[in-house]
Amino acid sequence: MGGKKERLQDIAEGTAGETAGRVGLAARGAMYCVVGVLAIRLVTGADERADREGALDALARQRVGSVLLAVLAIGFAGYAVWRFLRAFTGAREGSSASSSKGAGVLRRLLDVAKGAIYLGLVFTTLRVLFGGRDEVGGAEQERDWTLALLQRSWGRPLVLVVGIAVLIGGLAFAARGFHKDFEKSLDSGRVPSWARRLLPVAGTVGYVARGGVVALVGWFIAHAAWTFDAKKAVGVAGALGRLAGELYGRVALSAVAFGLLSFGVFSFVEAAYRKVLED
Repeated sequence: MGGKKERLQDIAEGTAGETAGRVGLAARGAMYCVVGVLAIRLVTGADERADREGALDALARQRVGSVLLAVLAIGFAGYAVWRFLRAFTGAREGSSASSSKGAGVLRRLLDVAKGAIYLGLVFTTLRVLFGGRDEVGGAEQERDWTLALLQRSWGRPLVLVVGIAVLIGGLAFAARGFHKDFEKSLDSGRVPSWARRLLPVAGTVGYVARGGVVALVGWFIAHAAWTFDAKKAVGVAGALGRLAGELYGRVALSAVAFGLLSFGVFSFVEAAYRKVLED
């Protein structure tokens, strides 16, 4: 067992692990750029689903959609593998003396969660690639599982806790943008001058926008539990759709769309200059 872990450690801290991480970050950037474009189309009145699944569906409609989806599937798989390797081996959990054991465990759990999300994106991308586009365009799953849980005696408090947790997670993500914590993960010595000017702005705007959308989803989920109305629970696409329908919603949605595009651009630069093996 020890020898197997050592081999995985070598992979996680070697060229293979670094390549998987960088390819995955680039794929994440491409996805958020597409979601940002879809959000802009929502502002103009188009009927779009501005979330990850909607982005995949939009790519599938392009002339070279199959190629784009195949490349994204590889990128998402790389991101998932990178996160799982980090979680299993504890690769570069932090070498500072202030890094506690609890912080290391939390980091591993976050790596597992992120890896699982992108592993799910791999399967979703492959489903769309092989003709499952109708499923992607269906009703949002958030409403279905919320309805199922609210029908149980213990479901309402659980949905409320989940909603509050998602809300707090979104606010924490936005706070990372305000505090520019993302700069700690970048190899500042390799970042060119043009990127040094771009990254603080793109990173801050991107993280705040992404965190704001997540917080908005958490608010709708918690509100559904509080009012006992599953129809109020939505995912990213539903949250952006409702935002577009509110007073001044198109202005807010335009800002969110710009932020998601910024996060996509930031992800591309991060793919090149992130300390993939050391953060």
